[in-house]
Amino acid sequence: MLKKTLLLLTIVMILIVPVSDAAQINSIQSSGSVKYDTPDVSLVVPQLGDITYGGQSPGTTYGPYTDKPTMFQNFLALANANPSLVTVQVIGQCYPKQGYPAWDLVVFKVGNPNGGRVMWDSCMHGIEDAGVEVLYAIYKWLLNPTDAQRASANLEARRQRILDNNYIAFFPFVDWRFSRMNFNYDANPASGTDGDGDGLPYGINLARDFRNSHEEGLPDNYAPPGGYTQPETQAMVNFWNTWNDAGNWFYANLHQGSSYVGGSMAGPLSSQCVSLRNTIYAELFGGSPSQTVGNGNYASSADAVDYYGCSGGFWAELGGWARTYKTSLTSGAIYKDLLSLFAAMCELVETTS
Repeated sequence: MLKKTLLLLTIVMILIVPVSDAAQINSIQSSGSVKYDTPDVSLVVPQLGDITYGGQSPGTTYGPYTDKPTMFQNFLALANANPSLVTVQVIGQCYPKQGYPAWDLVVFKVGNPNGGRVMWDSCMHGIEDAGVEVLYAIYKWLLNPTDAQRASANLEARRQRILDNNYIAFFPFVDWRFSRMNFNYDANPASGTDGDGDGLPYGINLARDFRNSHEEGLPDNYAPPGGYTQPETQAMVNFWNTWNDAGNWFYANLHQGSSYVGGSMAGPLSSQCVSLRNTIYAELFGGSPSQTVGNGNYASSADAVDYYGCSGGFWAELGGWARTYKTSLTSGAIYKDLLSLFAAMCELVETTS
């Protein structure tokens, strides 16, 4: 009897232990709790040490960002903890870097499958980890808010509204690698340069591999005519074709550059979205956003609007690699600016039926 009692107590204790952000990929996959879009999924994703950071760790020159394998574990852990709210979909594979397999390109779909659709992605350039930090902070707010977030009546009402009335696609890693390039071939073999110091030549810049971003000149800006030549961009546009809900959806690409700007937006509902964003910001946080959103679009966001029925495409620079504090991305100014924009996108396409 004593043994049975101890066993029962042990089971109860296991059930109430919260899922840690540091949960390991293998333990998550073996648990069988993650809901995948197709059965029998065995993810092929980077492990710790598979991705180099150009001689700099994420904790030094490029800010205190979380390395990609660990961040992916964080996304998967919350999917594991919320199988009724999250579906994991493999939409393709990346170009295989020398010595490594073609890692899976993974989208986390959150909320009501019948709801209005929104898609946010990051790491179009592998070097741009700031966007992933914001993306995960919003994803985590939806699935596992802090006590302080739950205590805010406005934040909690907004969170529940989104989960009830929207279907969100989070695509954290368009490019798994660290650099700006997709190393399938040397775009400028005569240059003899190695931009990120990993011993491989320049290749195709994924952010330029769209119909609206064909640029010639420097190897760093190389893009082939027409766009969609790489498996990553092909996977994205194939997913857009399935995600488009009668031209009523929003898309955002979180970029990273020399400074933080509010970003630019275009599309049929862009002006409504920017105005609503300001209203929601005041509702959730008080005051006004730290940055304004301008007009115009770039690369993937422009293509989403021009060719894939997107009601509003957004693109933003999130700040210099060494000058953006992680707290700004996960709870401070940048996070608040983008969370209010995210909520505005959701509201404008929400489905309440």
